[in-house]
Amino acid sequence: MSLLIRIRDFIKDAQREVSLSELSYHFGQPEEVMREMVKRWVDKGVVKQTMLISDTSCASACGSKNGCGGCPSALMTPKMVISYLYNKG
Repeated sequence: MSLLIRIRDFIKDAQREVSLSELSYHFGQPEEVMREMVKRWVDKGVVKQTMLISDTSCASACGSKNGCGGCPSALMTPKMVISYLYNKG
């Protein structure tokens, strides 16, 4: 089965939004490669792309795995998250 079909099926079977980073991790491909592949489904109207800005990326900025550890506010920057959802209609 081609990777494009597997990506479409993964998004469809998830029955929720799937982030670009989740796709990248699941298929073992760089995010840019996944973005280009999913774009084919978005262009055909099979998959919808959504973008949102998360409040902060504090845990990734300071390396804490246990949530906020009092990082300086300068390190707490908004992060754009790209997600995909299967278009049922």
